[in-house]
Amino acid sequence: MTLPVGEIDKAISQSLKFDKFKGLAGPTPPDPSFIEEMKRIDPRLVIRFNPLQHLYMIWIHMGGQKLWGQPTHVIHDGSWGFRKPDKRDLQIIRIANHMAQKMDFRAKEAAAEKEDSIATEAAKYARELALNEATQQLARKFDLTTEKMFEGDFKITRKPFSGGKHLVKGLA
Repeated sequence: MTLPVGEIDKAISQSLKFDKFKGLAGPTPPDPSFIEEMKRIDPRLVIRFNPLQHLYMIWIHMGGQKLWGQPTHVIHDGSWGFRKPDKRDLQIIRIANHMAQKMDFRAKEAAAEKEDSIATEAAKYARELALNEATQQLARKFDLTTEKMFEGDFKITRKPFSGGKHLVKGLA
């Protein structure tokens, strides 16, 4: 099922969230080198402190005041308690970014293969149409129909080999 373009845009805009925690700092702000490294991995990533859950979360910034509907990574200790972002989180972000790029490459590769198969099928169909058209033209030219082929004594006879004399006869 494919949605019209207007409904797709509407569904995407409904899945985005307003960036209501912008500017809030947690109990200990993240290290500036962490933020710099995170931006180097993907410039769309932002880190926000969520005071309701008392956790840092990493989101994808979608422009304006909108964030993607779900955080890409939640920073917590093993028991969902608070901890400051560190190298472990950067490693997780790197792996996720690498996987996303790999999936994007595979999707593009699959789309190219699909285009090739569609082009091949279109070429086969075009050849078949041309062959059918040529067959119909020959049938019209020589008045060949299936009804006439099987009327009376229809025999396939082989003509003796002429050595090409009949071709030269028309030129002389």
